[in-house]
Amino acid sequence: MDESDFSVLKIEWNQESVGNFEITEEIARRYKSKPQMTLVSEYKVEKNGIRFSSRYFIEEAYIGKKGKKFISSETTVIYRDYKFFTVETEIKY
Repeated sequence: MDESDFSVLKIEWNQESVGNFEITEEIARRYKSKPQMTLVSEYKVEKNGIRFSSRYFIEEAYIGKKGKKFISSETTVIYRDYKFFTVETEIKY
């Protein structure tokens, strides 16, 4: 959280809130492991008081019985080079 204006800068989701999480749980059962999903969004780009995404990260991993972590997939999206513009309208009666 940005303490100067209390903006949310980072969101971490609970893995069980992911759509179709039961599929991930089924995969974990097949591997005899526990699922560990990490989902993080960061909002560090600010323009005129509005926050925009700067980074998104998702990791699908499974923790085995001995505590060993197997990463099935990992995706990082970096947002940059935003193009800000102004839209003006004119109303005629």
